Order: sequence, then structure tokens, then C-alpha cells
Amino acid sequence: MTGLLMKDLMMLKCQKQFFFVMGVVGLMFLVIYDNPTLVFGYLTIMFSFIPLTTLAYDDADNGSAYLFTLPVSRKGYLVEKYLFSAGFTLAAALLTLAVVIVACLVKNYAVQPEELGVMVMTCITVSVIFSAVTVWIACNAPAKAAAKISPIEALKFQNFAPKKTKSRNSTNGGKLHVMAFHNVFRDKKRAALVFMSLFMGITMILGVNGVISSMSAENFIKEYMDYNFEYTDIQFEQYEQLNKEVPQFDEHFVEQIKQLDGIKNIDVQKTVWAGIDFNENDLEGFMKIKYEDSKYKAKGQSYEQTIETLKGYAESGDYGCYITTLPDDRVLEEYNAEHPDTPIDMEAFKRGETAIAGKDTEYNAPNTALVGETLTLTADSTDGKATDFKIGGAFYYDDYDNTLSEGIGRRKEINMVPDVIFVSEAGMERLTKEPIISAIGVDIKNFNDLERIDSELQAINSTLTTSEWQLKSSVNQKELYNQMNYSLSLLGNGAAILLIVIGLINFVNVMLTGVVARKNEFAIMESIGTTKKQIRKILTLEGGIYALISTLLIMTFGNAFLMLVADAVPHMANYAVFKYPVALVIGLIAAIFVICLSVPAIVYKATSDETVIERLHNFDS
Repeated sequence: MTGLLMKDLMMLKCQKQFFFVMGVVGLMFLVIYDNPTLVFGYLTIMFSFIPLTTLAYDDADNGSAYLFTLPVSRKGYLVEKYLFSAGFTLAAALLTLAVVIVACLVKNYAVQPEELGVMVMTCITVSVIFSAVTVWIACNAPAKAAAKISPIEALKFQNFAPKKTKSRNSTNGGKLHVMAFHNVFRDKKRAALVFMSLFMGITMILGVNGVISSMSAENFIKEYMDYNFEYTDIQFEQYEQLNKEVPQFDEHFVEQIKQLDGIKNIDVQKTVWAGIDFNENDLEGFMKIKYEDSKYKAKGQSYEQTIETLKGYAESGDYGCYITTLPDDRVLEEYNAEHPDTPIDMEAFKRGETAIAGKDTEYNAPNTALVGETLTLTADSTDGKATDFKIGGAFYYDDYDNTLSEGIGRRKEINMVPDVIFVSEAGMERLTKEPIISAIGVDIKNFNDLERIDSELQAINSTLTTSEWQLKSSVNQKELYNQMNYSLSLLGNGAAILLIVIGLINFVNVMLTGVVARKNEFAIMESIGTTKKQIRKILTLEGGIYALISTLLIMTFGNAFLMLVADAVPHMANYAVFKYPVALVIGLIAAIFVICLSVPAIVYKATSDETVIERLHNFDS
């Protein structure tokens, strides 16, 4: 057991260049990403693959057959691989964790201990289980086969026996690039495995990042918030507001916000409660529809009895609803485009002559029965007087969903009264000169100024002496999005990196075993005049062919897959706009070429320390 562990540790010394490359990539991630904890998952999973490369070393050059001529059992060999893989993964994870913690302290990145603990346990568990399963699959069959071979036969065994190949009569046989091409496809299955691993890994990481980049925080906020910052007076959002509302904001407060640098637009919504004159003829159509789905009918009260109850509310001054301004006139244009059969007279609405009742559902639309009727409204203010408004239209919920008005409640739960009535600024002036600012919507010019403006608004908020208000900030929505995006990125990129690493490990193993298997072939080539430089060039060309074919697969089938992703993105999220990851494509292809062109030469250098004479002496004919 100890000897096997020492053997594997000595083998890892031959891969110090690979450790160096992974360390450089990890440092790059620490610099590029704001969240250093991402590096932990990447390096832990990467390091979990390293012990598996020892299997390729054992399998090459009759290693497995030779090992089982020694007092090594199949069970002992498997146990050693399990212990070595698990121990190396745990040691690498602890080292990486220490580096990540230091990076968090240096970058002043706040990470919750619970979040870090869950990620550490998940990554280590996945890595150890993956290593264990892979070791079992990779060792079981070769160990069974090797254990059946006698020691004498094992020493004579040639794993890479010559195969009958098709003769190639060509004048190009001596050209290095032709030799490299044929060497790549000596073992077609292994070559196909490398191509597919690299292709699938890179295509998946491109697809994941294409989806993630399409869902930007700015688009997310635009979808779920009508404004970057939304102030609301919560008195108007109560199920029942029995007391008269106290103003929370004033014009001076609005003016302070306007003075901030970077403000693009401010919409101010003004609201007042108004009593509605109870005219049974004007309200009859509305009330009959409302009655069918009302609490009065549910309690067994007849329509006539309900009318008497409503008259009692009217006499006590409780029959009415909130009247609020419509901040954006563009909604009327959209309404008229969607409902050409029942258009709203926009000019009459802007002049304050008409109002809009809301909001209806497709199932039950009582407000539509008010269209064309005239309601007499009396504002609950010191200058409130009876004012007639013709109902020029009725909104369904889908027609107008501005967040400033969607939460408006009621003074008293009467049930058979319009939920809300919309008027223009001119209409509000006709009704009262003393409306209350119930909501403020603030949009900014540049999304990058979000945190700065949020901080300045907090300073202005401190001047308010009232407390029945709330601010909904895009900063909070941005943090929510970043948390969601982080989880998606971690899972998606983790799986994609896993596939890429598998592809690279397959490539390294193919090159390693290929070079070891052809050690005697290279010795013969050198003995007849081929230089080491030419052999390195052949191997480099082989790596270039792997990279080139992988690139062709990515640019054809990979791009076809990305087109499918682009079509699917809008269905995944309404706010998503697919962006082709050009920079990532270029970066990944460049990385694949660098790795594929450099690894073969490194492997050849590491396995060709002996002289030609020594290698020829070791040739077993």
C-alpha cells in the first residue's frame, strides 16, 4: 500500500506544469470575479481529476500487468486508488479554501459562513464521489484482466501490438503534417472521445454564459419594476383606511429629488378619496354585475336589500373610492391600440372632462358598465365640491399595471363600489387643489449610477418627519438578481467546466499514453535521422489538429446549438435578450489552441530523457 502511494506521488511530480497552469487560471479568476468563492469550486473539481491521471500512467507501457506480478492484489490496488484520490482531493480543497478565505479578506468580500460551508461540503462531496466512481470503473476491468496474466506472460506482454492497417501509397507520407494527421486517427475511438469532450464542454459553457449574459440586472429590473426607485404612501394600500390620510411627501421633497445629478424622469401620482353620489339609475348596470360576486349575495342578502345597505353607506358619506392621477399618458395610446372598438377620448381625458374606471378581470367586468355614465364625485378635502365626470373608459388589469397604483386600497370595505378611478392632472385640479402625493416614481439616466443615487436618496429620506411610507429600490432588486445569477452561474459553469476538464484530461491522457506507447518508434525515427525538433513538431501538429477540429465543431454544430439557445431564451425569461458571447468564444478557442499546442511538447520532453541508444536497448522485439 505504501509503495503504491509513493509511486502515485512520484507520478504527480511529472505534472508540475499542469499544476502551474491551474494555479495561474485560479489566480485569474480571483482577479476577474468579484466573488472569490467561485474559484474554490473550480479548483476543487479540477484537482479531483489529477489523481485519475495516474491510471493512465499505470496502463501505459505494461504498467498494470507489471504491478500485478508483484504482491499487489486487486483489492489493495483499488483501496489505494480510493485513498489517494480522496486524500489528494481533500488536501487540495483545504489549500484552496485557505487561498479563497485570504482573497475574501483582501477584496473585502463579505461571505456568509453558512453559504461557504454549504459550498465547501457540496464541492468536496461531489469531487470525492466522482473520483471514487471513476476509479472503480477505470480500475475494475483492467485489474481483472491483469490479474489473470501470469508473471512470465506479463513481462512479455505488448499492449500496443501492431495492427493490420490499410496501405497508403502516397508521395506525401514523409511530410510532418501528414504523419501528424494519421497519428491522430490511429485510435479513432479515443480521438472521437477527445473531440466530443472538448466540443461538449465548450459548447455548454458558451450556452450557459449566453443565457446568463442575456439576463442582465438592468433588464431584470425593467421587467419587474416600472421605475428604478418607487416611493409609496402605505396609507393608500390598506385593506381599510378608516382615518383620513396624512400627507407623507410634499412638493419640496419632490424638488430635492429632481435636483440630483443623473435623474432622468420623475412621475408623481396624486390621490384623494372622493364620495360618489348614489344615483341608482347611473350605477344600476355596475351594481348588478358586482352583486353577483359580492359578499352580500354570499350572505343570502337580496339585491334590493343590498341597495338599501349601500344607500345607508352613501348617507353616512362612506360610499366612494380613491381617485388617482394617471402618471403616463402613453397607456391611453396602448389601450386604444388594443381596444379599437372601445377607444378612450384622449383629449377629453387630458382636459379633465372624463375619467377611467378600473380595474376589471376578463371573468367579471362591472366597470365596463359605467362607461358612458356620469358620476358626481366630491373630494374629501377642505375645498372638495361636487364635480361631474363622464366615465370615458374602463381598464382591465392587463391594460394598466403601473406599480405606483396597483396597491391602492379603500377607505371602507363596501365591495360594490369602483376599486379606483383614474383622472388626469387637469381632472384632479377640477376635483381639488389639495390632493395627496401617494406615490413617486424615479428613473435614472445611467444604470451604473444606481448605487450612488440610492445613497443620495437615503440622505434626502432622512429629512422626512413622517413614517407611513416606503421606498422600493432597484438596488435591492439588483442584489436579488445577483444572488440568483450567482447560483445559476455556479451550477451551469460548474457543469460546463467539468466537461471541459474531462476533455482536457482525455487529451492529456491520449497524448501521454500515445507518446509513451510510441517511445520506441520515436527512438527508431531518431536513429535514422529524425531530429527531436521534428518529433516535437509532429506532436505539436497533432495537438493543433485536435484544437482545429474541435474549433470547427464549435463554429458549426456549436453555433447551431447557440441558435437554439437564442430562440429559447425569451421563453425562459421575458426580460432576457440573448447576446452572442463573442469574447468568450475567442478566449476559449485561444485557450484550447494554447493547451493543445503546448501539452504534446511538454509530455515528449518529460518522457524522452534517455538517449536514443538507451531507448533502443529497451526495445523488446
